[in-house]
Amino acid sequence: MIFLPEVQAILQGPPAPLAWILALLSLFAAAATCTFYVPQSRASRWLVVVCTALIPIAYGYPGLTSVFLTGQAIVFAVRISSFTHLKKSKAWPRSSYWLWLLNPVYTGPAEADTSLKRRWSEARVVLARGVFGLLAWWAVCVLRDIILRFQPLLVEFPVGSYLIFSGILVVYFALLLDSLALLLQGVSRLLGASVEPVFLSPFQSTSVREFWGRRWNRFISRFALMRIALPLKAKPRSLQLLAVFGASGLFHEYFVFGTIHSISFVGPMSVFFLLQALVVLAEGALQRLIPKKHFLRRSAWLQNRVGHLFTLLWMVCSAPLFFLPLKSLLLELGYPAAALSPLFAVLRGLWFF
Repeated sequence: MIFLPEVQAILQGPPAPLAWILALLSLFAAAATCTFYVPQSRASRWLVVVCTALIPIAYGYPGLTSVFLTGQAIVFAVRISSFTHLKKSKAWPRSSYWLWLLNPVYTGPAEADTSLKRRWSEARVVLARGVFGLLAWWAVCVLRDIILRFQPLLVEFPVGSYLIFSGILVVYFALLLDSLALLLQGVSRLLGASVEPVFLSPFQSTSVREFWGRRWNRFISRFALMRIALPLKAKPRSLQLLAVFGASGLFHEYFVFGTIHSISFVGPMSVFFLLQALVVLAEGALQRLIPKKHFLRRSAWLQNRVGHLFTLLWMVCSAPLFFLPLKSLLLELGYPAAALSPLFAVLRGLWFF
């Protein structure tokens, strides 16, 4: 119980250590090359992105080892789109450009007068939050295993079972990612970097729009705003929104293919993000339909509570569609198949299952 299967899976290491190291060094070398030879044209940047995106695919081993490679390739692709402008506007050491291309929390070198004592005072708060998040993640794993003992009783309540195990999976996933991002942020700050958070208390969102636009994976949402939404600012907002979520779906489809190396689950990610876009549009339409004198509009507290509850419920209801392509990855990580079966059972019979 204490030594979780998830920890055991991580400690096993890559199935082909030499190939994994070579793939990782190739990603690092691509970033280092760009610090010397900055891709100036759009075509050259696309060429660099495509070549880098092929590295995790060429590695060829599905599972946890491909997660880091594919995630690193996505970070590099997002960063390289703004690299030419950054290189012209910032006079950084070459190593700082390299770190910026590979580290999603890195925003540049810290001030020259930042002492180790000051860095530690700032970093320890973030590191403590990361450690606390991992402890909370462990507690969720323990709670999940306890609930699984009562699964025979929950079979008679499929809707309740779906909501319980989907909620556990959502919290499990969010806590793990947020904790790892906080640890990376704390270590980077301790080493003298200026940093910014990737996640901003996503469970406090009062709307689906706020969840995706301000709190969840702000690294990707900022890229979507700058590179997709703003260039389409002359177009209708609904088109901008669909384009942003469509691009996010493509990013995640690549992530699925890069980590699983199979096209058998291509599609669910795009459907998931399309549904998110439709719900965000519906939120805006509903907001405009509610009269200004309605009690929901007059009470900000009540409006926030209703929005908060709806956001959490929607995420729990729609999350299994997001995790469906990642089923094999979750199983390799040590996630119990019995905790996934109630979720994917409701998706059985759909075209992508």
